[in-house]
Amino acid sequence: MRIFFTINLILIFSQVVLSQSQISGLVYDADNYSSIFGAHLRNINTNTQSISTKDGKFKIEASIGDTLIISHISYQSKLVVVKQLSFQNIELDAEVTQLDEIKVYNLPNDEFAFKRRILKTEVKTDEKFIPFGVTPAKSMGEIPKQFEKESGLEFWADEDFNPSFTLPLSYFRKRFDKKYQSKMEYYELKATSDDRIIIDKKYNKELIHKLTALEGEDLMDFMSYLNLNNKYILEASDYEITLLIINSFKEYKLEKFKD
Repeated sequence: MRIFFTINLILIFSQVVLSQSQISGLVYDADNYSSIFGAHLRNINTNTQSISTKDGKFKIEASIGDTLIISHISYQSKLVVVKQLSFQNIELDAEVTQLDEIKVYNLPNDEFAFKRRILKTEVKTDEKFIPFGVTPAKSMGEIPKQFEKESGLEFWADEDFNPSFTLPLSYFRKRFDKKYQSKMEYYELKATSDDRIIIDKKYNKELIHKLTALEGEDLMDFMSYLNLNNKYILEASDYEITLLIINSFKEYKLEKFKD
């Protein structure tokens, strides 16, 4: 009878210990008390980890005396010592260094001043703006006019509205001359390649990381949110793209808080 009682006592004690090996809680913003999604929690003592849900809730293995470190890309990291195994309410302060970064950039008032700062070279303010990384002597994806594709057919009508059309002699050379066709394909390929180089130089992960400090999946998610098309990147200046990224990032963070 005594052995049976001892075994039951051990089992009950084990269940209590196991039930206390995991704590739950809520991570929220210290300013507006909104829940924080994606906060990373790590128990320094046991090296166990957890991530907060969309509701800001979390569960992690911990015991009294363990130290938790809570971090998030938009908030200051925080250390919390587990003093009790009840529900934990953890508030995080917004990371203000991101605002300082924007002030440090101190964007110039126009694209020419921006270019001088990036390239660290003097340029005349009356010059045509050239994308970052492209020298004035470098081709900018243009196809010589004589090698542009065209139908060749020109339709028109006389004073009695009788339809007619003309076909220039150059049409046959462009249509059947293999040497000409090869040159046309070369210039098309070169223009496409040059455009790709310009796009990659003006808009890339490194630029967005420097402006927002985002990394990994957060960086890719923000790029999907921006969804800039190639035509806009080619036509916009570096200054306009940078300004768009900074303003869009502010809207992106607000939408994340709402979610």
